[in-house]
This record gives sequence, structure tokens and C-alpha cells, in this order.
Amino acid sequence: MSLFSRARTSLRFLLRQGSGPFAPEEVIVEVTTRCNLACPMCVRTLGRRRPQKDVALDTFRAWVGNLPLSVERVAFAGLGEPLLHENIVDMVGLLSERGHAPVLYSNATLLTPELSRALLRAGLRAAILPIDGATRETYERWRKGADFEKTVANVRELIRLKRELAAPLFLELQMIRLPGTETELGKWRSTWSIPGVDSLRYKPDHMGEIEKRGAGSAAPSTPVSAGRGPAERHAGEGRTDEQPLATGPQRGICPMPWRGPATVDIDGNVYPCCVQSPLNVRIGRVPDLPLADIWNGAEGVRVRHEFLRHRRKLATCAGCDIPLLPAWASAAGNLLDPFLARRVLARIEPLLPFISGRRKA
Repeated sequence: MSLFSRARTSLRFLLRQGSGPFAPEEVIVEVTTRCNLACPMCVRTLGRRRPQKDVALDTFRAWVGNLPLSVERVAFAGLGEPLLHENIVDMVGLLSERGHAPVLYSNATLLTPELSRALLRAGLRAAILPIDGATRETYERWRKGADFEKTVANVRELIRLKRELAAPLFLELQMIRLPGTETELGKWRSTWSIPGVDSLRYKPDHMGEIEKRGAGSAAPSTPVSAGRGPAERHAGEGRTDEQPLATGPQRGICPMPWRGPATVDIDGNVYPCCVQSPLNVRIGRVPDLPLADIWNGAEGVRVRHEFLRHRRKLATCAGCDIPLLPAWASAAGNLLDPFLARRVLARIEPLLPFISGRRKA
């Protein structure tokens, strides 16, 4: 997406225009519903069952063929672990060839040296990896089924390969604000403030499940996965769900229905923001229609107008607890390079509850 297109979208957002044309800058794709972990703060662990399956490579190819060329980034995310998909390297390569920057959200437990090298050579542009703790005890408390030393070794090897291959990889490491992680924040930052790591983000638990149910009662379940992936073989069954989230009034306006990300779930359903939930509004399905037609179609326009008139009556918005910036700040941020914007976000995120008008009760 050109700077002109971003500026046009930002202006229409500021003017509260529901009709476009608009195009999402980023698309989130769910290529698998399988996962190899059972993290107690995750909606998978706390919710209801979903079929465990992968998107076929031909289906993914059809999805990608539907994307406007203006889509800058395509992120592998959702309720599954993308590295379990046996074709993940091919998918990264396909996006890179079409000019979309591939972004990987992964728990990094399956990120072997061989897979890291293959992903970088295929054109992986960004990796967002959670390391929730600076010690084995804390990390393995929240990442059930993971091995702390192995994950750390995987990430360090990715950093080494990034240098060796001179890969233009943006690497962000995250730690979620959970019981036990705050006391390790200093050690975590000092451990990972090294060349090759572009951003360190200490992020809120936006899903809010731990806070609502209590950390002590968040019991782990069986790791959820089945079938074969490129890094390991897993079998198992688990539960998935999303719950309504508690929220309070905010001054800001969410820019997602204008600039994205759009989310495409395992079945091709398209949603107007990053939240994949039974509560969210489905605005179309790929590849039945091109994504641009869905985003600017009747349902997409209706959602934006409904959002502007009474946002809190929309189930997903009423339950969202992500702090919002004032509209002018969101519009200005949209003009930044997206990876620079992530660096800025990591710096200002602790202030967002105050900027947005939401403080913890």
C-alpha cells in the first residue's frame, strides 16, 4: 500500500466515512486450528471444542490470489500454531513472490534451525514470538508443554541465521503481563536486548481470561494438535472458545474496520478486525468473492456505519478490552512504516490505558 493510499484511508477514518473504497493493509490468515501447547491463558484451553484441521495448500493459493496487491502484510496467526502446517514454507514463499510481506506469529517451540533457515530463504519478513518469562519456572507455568531452554535456543539460532543470511527479518519478542512475569521483566529485557532483536514488547493479557477467572483456577488441558507438520508430529485433542470480554468506556475509535487487519479463519470466513470470535460479524468468505469486494461490500460498509453509530452495541466491540488511541493518533500512526510502528507501540503501550481513558478499576 502506498503512502498515498494510507493517507487516504486515514483521512476517511478521521472524517468517519463508512464507504470506501478501502483496502486492509494487513490480513491475518488461520492456516491451522491445531496447537502443540495448552497455555492456561489461551481461549483454546478455556473454551469449547473446534475441529482440528489445516487449510489445503491449493485453498491457501486461492486465498492469496484473492488479495489486493495493496495488502502489505499477511500474518500467519489464529487459534493454531502455524509451524504445525506441513506447507508453511511454501506458503511463506508464495506470499513473498506476490509482494506480500509474510509475518509469522509462533510459539517458537517448533522453530528448528532447519525450519528457520528455510523460512528465511523463502522470504519471511517478520516473526512475532512470545517468551513469557525469564526463568524456566515462569515460562513453563504459562506455556504448558513447552521447554524453556529449547525455545530460547530456537530463538537464538534464528537470530544467528538472520545475521548469517543477511535476512531483512523484523523480530519482535513478547512477554504477556501475567502473574509472575512482572518481577522478571528486567531480567527478560536484559537477556533479549541484543543485536538481531528489533522490538521487545511487554503486552497486556488482552484476552483477560486470567484476570476474570483467577490465575490459580486456570487449569491446563491436554495439548491440542493432530496430524503432521514440518517440524514435529503431534497428536491430541483440546478445546477452543472465545468469551465476551469485560470493558469500559474509551475515548478512542478503533481503526481496524477501515485499515485492517482483516481476519480470514480456517473456513475462509472474513472478519473486519483482528478478533476471531463467534461474537464477531462475518462480512464475507474467500474465495467466493475477492477480499477487496468483501471489504468494500454491503456488509463491510454496514459494519463501519454501525460501528460509528453505536459501537458498544456490537458484540465484539462491546467485549474488546484493547486500549484505543485518539482518532488523530491512530491516523498519524497509520502513516508510519508498519515495523517502525510496532517499535513505537512497544514503547508507549504502558501508557495506552491512560491515553484511551481506561484505567484499571
